[in-house]
Amino acid sequence: MAPGLGGRNVSIRSFSEQFHLSNPARDALIGASRANLIDERFRFDVQEYEAQLPYRSVELDNGAVLSAQLTGFDDVFEHELVDEARKEYRYSTTGRIVDEKLKRTQ
Repeated sequence: MAPGLGGRNVSIRSFSEQFHLSNPARDALIGASRANLIDERFRFDVQEYEAQLPYRSVELDNGAVLSAQLTGFDDVFEHELVDEARKEYRYSTTGRIVDEKLKRTQ
């Protein structure tokens, strides 16, 4: 979605509002920014955005974490809204397992 902003003037606050970021995502974005720049408008550079944030991850309330390259996330994971009131989505994908890991923490 963000690559559609290429060349447009946005601010950090307007970016987080336009994409309806979750509260934790919005707080992380704003918290990582200098307070005096949150409403400063800048020209959105798609190439720089993709260089800095090459992956997108979605964590669901059931413990699942879905990750893929930012530019192909919606091609890798199909999703559908299953309960609008509860904002529940169903994600699905198909592929071969090429690696598995066990980790102590996320």
